[in-house]
Amino acid sequence: MSCQEYFERIRNIVEVIKSLGGSLCDDMHLDDELPKPRPANGYTQQQYKEAREIILIKTVAYGILVRADHGRYGKLIEEIENAFLKGNNDYPTTPTEAYNLLVNYRNYNNNKRPNTQGGLDQVAFVAEGKRLKTGKEFPHI
Repeated sequence: MSCQEYFERIRNIVEVIKSLGGSLCDDMHLDDELPKPRPANGYTQQQYKEAREIILIKTVAYGILVRADHGRYGKLIEEIENAFLKGNNDYPTTPTEAYNLLVNYRNYNNNKRPNTQGGLDQVAFVAEGKRLKTGKEFPHI
């Protein structure tokens, strides 16, 4: 699936959830998005609404990134997660940022073919009673 198809699919899913009255936003991070300091008379409904919209946008952006094809973008996701552990928040904050990150990411090591130089992961099956070109039967183990 192309990045454009993936992005459109996510947008459609979000729209369906919204149209059915569902929400991708929880209030766990609400304090992070509300203006500081807290007004003396409390936050307005408009401020709550705007904070929830920011949380929704960030949630969708995060979802686009972490649910992307791990075969193509696993290294990117791992790099962003490791950077976050080191105190750098490189996560995209909008769906468009997430999309652009996926479209423009280049993993030059991803084109390497798997090592096929033997090992325990290779198995050969031989039918019993078959003969080699020399006329001898395959040895039984």
